[in-house]
Amino acid sequence: MKRKSKIREIYCPYCDVLLQYQGAHRIQLGRYGWFVEHWDQLVAGSLDVQLYVYPRCGKIEMFRAK
Repeated sequence: MKRKSKIREIYCPYCDVLLQYQGAHRIQLGRYGWFVEHWDQLVAGSLDVQLYVYPRCGKIEMFRAK
């Protein structure tokens, strides 16, 4: 059974507004190169994160998904 992650209540340290939860996302690691193209990204893998956005200032918070 897949365990749900807790949605956090966090306020922006700059504008004191509650952040908006944007869901779980997979962030691709590695870099894009001219000659090797996507090989570096395939080897590096990805990172599962929970993404939060502050609606007023645009700051982004990411937490590792468990």
